[in-house]
Amino acid sequence: MKRLILILILGVGLFATAQAQYFFNKRETSHAFANTFTSVVPRDGKYYCTGIVWDSSNLLPSAASAYNIWGVQFVIFDSVGNVIKDSVYQLPFVRNLYPWNNSLYSLPDKGFVLCVGQDGVDSTNHWRMMILRYDSSGNVLWNKEYIETLCTDTIFYNVRDFKPTGTGEWLALATLAYPDLNGTQTDFVLSKLDSNFNIEWSKEYGDHTQNDIADKLLITDDGYVMGGGRSNYNVVIYAGFTDQAEIIKTDTAGNQQWIWLSDINKQTNTIQDIIQTPDGGYVYCGQGNGYETDFLGNGTLYYKGWVEKLDSGRNVLWNDTFSATYSNTVYNSLNVLKLLPDSSIMIAGQITGGFDPIDTEDRNYGVLIKMNENGQVLWKRKYSYPNDTLVYEVFDMKPTLDSGFVFCGQADNQYNTQPLPNQRGWIVKVDSNGCMGPGDPNCMPVAVKVTSPGLSKGEVIVYPNPVTNSLTLSLSEGEGTARVLPAGVQIFNIVGSLVYSGVMTENKMIISTKDLSAGAYILRLTGRDGVVMISKIVK
Repeated sequence: MKRLILILILGVGLFATAQAQYFFNKRETSHAFANTFTSVVPRDGKYYCTGIVWDSSNLLPSAASAYNIWGVQFVIFDSVGNVIKDSVYQLPFVRNLYPWNNSLYSLPDKGFVLCVGQDGVDSTNHWRMMILRYDSSGNVLWNKEYIETLCTDTIFYNVRDFKPTGTGEWLALATLAYPDLNGTQTDFVLSKLDSNFNIEWSKEYGDHTQNDIADKLLITDDGYVMGGGRSNYNVVIYAGFTDQAEIIKTDTAGNQQWIWLSDINKQTNTIQDIIQTPDGGYVYCGQGNGYETDFLGNGTLYYKGWVEKLDSGRNVLWNDTFSATYSNTVYNSLNVLKLLPDSSIMIAGQITGGFDPIDTEDRNYGVLIKMNENGQVLWKRKYSYPNDTLVYEVFDMKPTLDSGFVFCGQADNQYNTQPLPNQRGWIVKVDSNGCMGPGDPNCMPVAVKVTSPGLSKGEVIVYPNPVTNSLTLSLSEGEGTARVLPAGVQIFNIVGSLVYSGVMTENKMIISTKDLSAGAYILRLTGRDGVVMISKIVK
C-alpha cells in the first residue's frame, strides 16, 4: 500500500479566480479530410477561429483536382469550447484558398476582416491576395482580389500578415516570389490599403542576390517593422546553415530606414513574430540554436524554439532556446509573442517531446512560456489532447479578459496511424498561469507551499495510489482535525473537468473510483477554514 501525504497550500486566493473561469481543450473534427486553426479572436465570451480546411463536402468532380481544393474555415466556439457555428468559404474551381496566417480582426460593427492567399485562379497558377469581409455570425459579405503589380512574372504572392494602422488604414505583408537567374527570387512586399481596402501603395524590400522571406508586421509610432528571414544562396553561415533572422524598419510612407540581420555565427531562422518593448527594443521568436553544441560536441544542433531581445540600437541583450531532444526529425518553433501589461512576455509554439530532456517521443506538444522582461523563464507548460499521441502545433494565441489565454493550431497524425481527419483544428483555453483549472497537474508547481501548524497533527493520508476501485481518505486524530472537517472533496481529470464531488464529515472516507477511466487525476480537499490540500492520484 502506497501512502501519500497531501500538500498543503493556501487555496482561497489561488483558486478563487480559477473557479470563475472556463477552461477547455478541444479538437474540431467535423471535416472529413483535414482542418487547422490559424487565427483566434476572443470576443463577448466566445472564440472566433479561422483556418484552412480540406472540405469533403465541397470538392470538384475530378479526384486529382479535389486533392488540392482547400477553403477558409470559420468556427465560433462558446465559452466552454462547444461549436456554435462551423462554415467553409470556398470559391468555385479555385485550387487553393490559403489563409495560413493569424490575421483575423474584429471590427467595430462586430464583423471581421481576414486577408488570405489565393492560388490557382487561372492557368498560370499565380497567387493573389484576397480580403474576406465577414458579418458577426461568420457569413462572408464580400471578397476582394488583388494581383501584385510590382512584377509582371510573379508566381507567388503569399500574404503573411495583415494589420490595421490605427488611423483607419490597413497594411498587408507578403512574400513575393518570381523567377530570376538564381531560380526563384523572394522578397518582402508591404502594401498600404485605405479604409475601403483599396491599395494606396506597394513597396518591395530585400537583396536580389538572396531570398528574403516576410512573416510578421509590427506597427510602431514612427513607422513599420517587418520581421522575417534571409536565406543565402552562396554563403554558408555556420556548419552548413544558411539562414538569418531579418528585420526591416520603414517610415510611415514605407521608405526603408534600416535593416538588421542576426549574427552570422548564430544559427537562427525566419522570425515568426516580433514585438516592441517599452524600452524601445524588440523581442522576436522563431527557430534557432545559438552557439550551442550537441551532447557529442558536434556543433550541429537542429532547430530549437528561439527567442531573442534587442535593445533600441539592435544590440542583442539576451536570448534563449527551448527543446527536449537532439534530432534532425524535430520541429521546434516559437510562433507567437504577446507583451503583457507588467512587461512580461508570453510565447506560444511547439516543442518536440515537450521540455523534458529524457522524453524521446517523436511528437510535438503545444507550449506556452512566460518570461520576464529580462528573459528569465517564469513558467512553461506543454499541452496535448488527453491520452493522445498526435503531433500538436500552435499558430495563434491571444490574452482573454479574465487574464487567461486562448490558443489554437492543429493536431496532426503525420507520425501515427489515426482515423481521418489527418489534421484537426485544436483550441485550448487556460488561465493566467497556463492552467486548465485547479486540477491541472501541468501546473502543480504554481501552488505556493506553506507550513500549517494547525494541521501538523491532523494529516490527511490517501491510499492506495495507484488506485483501482476505491480510494480512502484518512484524517489522523489531532488538534487540526476541527479545522478540516467538514471538508469538500473534489476530483478533477487532467483537463480540469470535475469527475467527483463530495463532503468528508468523519475522519475516514471511502470514494468509489471503479467508473473512472485509466489516467491521472487531481484530488482536492477544502477544509472548513478554507485551507486547501491537493494530491495527484493515478488509476
